[in-house]
Amino acid sequence: MKRLAAFFAVVAICAPALGQISHHLKANIPFDFETGDRVLPAGDYAFEHQTYSGTPVVQVRSQEGSGVAMALAHPATARPGEMEIKLTFNRYGDRYFLAGVVAPERSVQMVKTRSEKTLVTSRMVNVASHPPQLVEIRASLF
Repeated sequence: MKRLAAFFAVVAICAPALGQISHHLKANIPFDFETGDRVLPAGDYAFEHQTYSGTPVVQVRSQEGSGVAMALAHPATARPGEMEIKLTFNRYGDRYFLAGVVAPERSVQMVKTRSEKTLVTSRMVNVASHPPQLVEIRASLF
């Protein structure tokens, strides 16, 4: 956890020199969800998809100011012809985890959080017989 916090501190300080690439999305998320090490309430959010020295990062900010989170991601390939901008979530029962950001130019898949990994490896969820439900929420550029 301290290493992740140190990474984000360095990124924040050095951002101008790292050649960042950024995409800004907004969406209304109708359910509480988890990303990074935070549980964020349902509401309107801004998602800033950035790349610092080749490392994708997604910053999530509540429009009401009730929450901010940052999470690491991996580059992902959008399906050919995919023009829809959306966010994807893995749903396990009543828990939702941000899984990806899909945009025409580039997409990312989120690194699974410790909480999601624990849930999957626990006996509470049998992923073999009940895989997570993929939930898609439309987003827009701003």
